[in-house]
Amino acid sequence: DKSEASIKKGNWFIHNDGINIIQVWGSNLNGKEKVFLNNELVSEHRSIKMQSGHEFTDKNGQNYEVKFETESLLQGTLKCVLKRDNNILRTFKTEYIKGKNLTLKRFLIIMLASAIFGVLKSLYSFSDFTFIMFIVAILVIHFATRNKGEIKIEEE
Repeated sequence: DKSEASIKKGNWFIHNDGINIIQVWGSNLNGKEKVFLNNELVSEHRSIKMQSGHEFTDKNGQNYEVKFETESLLQGTLKCVLKRDNNILRTFKTEYIKGKNLTLKRFLIIMLASAIFGVLKSLYSFSDFTFIMFIVAILVIHFATRNKGEIKIEEE
């Protein structure tokens, strides 16, 4: 129904031009791209290039083109342009917004857990292996509970 983006589920760009509904999907993980015209798959391929495109024609003979352009891999910005008969219908831009992971609360929890572990280690003479397992557990918990960020879509 509407454009949306997810790191795991990919980016959906939806456009209804009054004649057709165009749904464009692109994976953020493996480069797979799909274009649907009125819920029917009309183009599909995998691309790991910085630019790629799809061309198709509707039942009325109008030519459509979808172009993907990765503007920045580091910033996670992607542009998707939809054209009908060489006229731009809509441009979508995505931007990755990083999650805030080292907050004061998380830092204080890690420090408190470390202090408690330090006291228990000195009282019960835990081995060095136990210390390594504590560090691994802290890292696993941190990565499992971190804010992974989000992808924002702007439409022009």
